[in-house]
Amino acid sequence: MASLIKKISEINAVSGCEEEMRSFILEKLKADKITVDTIGNIIAMKKGTDRSGRIMVATHMDECGFIVSDITDSGYLKFKLVGNIDINTAISKKVIIGNDSVKGVIGMKAIHLQTRDERENTVPAKKLFIDIGAKSKKNALKRVKLGDYITFDTKCAENEDVIKGKALSRCAIAPVLGRIQKVAGNELYFVFTAQKEVGMRGADIIARRIKPNAVITVGTAAADDMFGTEDSTITMGGGVVIPYMDKYAVYDRELLDMTEDLAKRLKIPYQRAVIKNEFSDSGALGYGAGGARCVNISIPCRYAKTPVEMVSKKDIIATELLLSALIENIDEWVEGV
Repeated sequence: MASLIKKISEINAVSGCEEEMRSFILEKLKADKITVDTIGNIIAMKKGTDRSGRIMVATHMDECGFIVSDITDSGYLKFKLVGNIDINTAISKKVIIGNDSVKGVIGMKAIHLQTRDERENTVPAKKLFIDIGAKSKKNALKRVKLGDYITFDTKCAENEDVIKGKALSRCAIAPVLGRIQKVAGNELYFVFTAQKEVGMRGADIIARRIKPNAVITVGTAAADDMFGTEDSTITMGGGVVIPYMDKYAVYDRELLDMTEDLAKRLKIPYQRAVIKNEFSDSGALGYGAGGARCVNISIPCRYAKTPVEMVSKKDIIATELLLSALIENIDEWVEGV
């Protein structure tokens, strides 16, 4: 599992440019029917054995990043954010630009050149630039172009307890891939969505296309148990998170209770939380195309939306176990609501 997550982390797949991740996932899929829609969502359908309902298991495959918006006469790249990145953590970080994997670094004026106001306040993205070592705009255009996507150049690493790397907010791909061989009485749709980080766009299309009866979204939730944070609610290493609600979704209470009961019965470590400022694809899947009953399970993730995120191997295992149990009990799980 750790080696799979490391590969997922190091693939570059900014929202709207998920081709490499999509190809990686498609190589690993086996299902009765596999399709890729116009926005780039992957839908892998497993036929039901004796029932006509549609149950969806969904996770996203994109990551936050940047896009080249201008090139100065001196050859520096200006950029816009793609998704909700913490720009404070991006300064001086190495990045990769475009399909040719051009190397660069996010820069700003050296501290001895800054005004007092610049030193004492957060630097906005518009004052930052990317330096690729170009001497001029003409020289830079030989290597990059406007509209090229940009990701952090972060190598994934692990020890006995944790995995560290970029884009671990999509590490739920691994447990979903690990359980895609499952079948149920109802049709199962394993969906890998595009453009979640820029407003759940892929999920909104999927909801209209499949019209599921019930949805399990699998993702990550920001762990807030680090130094300097009081009254933390989500702990890395504390087990899979089963949230009551997030920024755009209020989860079905009966499905929540059934999911929690299943975790208790199987002694899977879990946490309950209200997630205020994050969102999952359930926000679109639960309300699109007439609505569906949704539940979410998430892996705690420290330092989300930064160049280096961190997850616990124990939480990944707990999430995989609960997802497997949900799918194995999904027919009873859906009939009971």
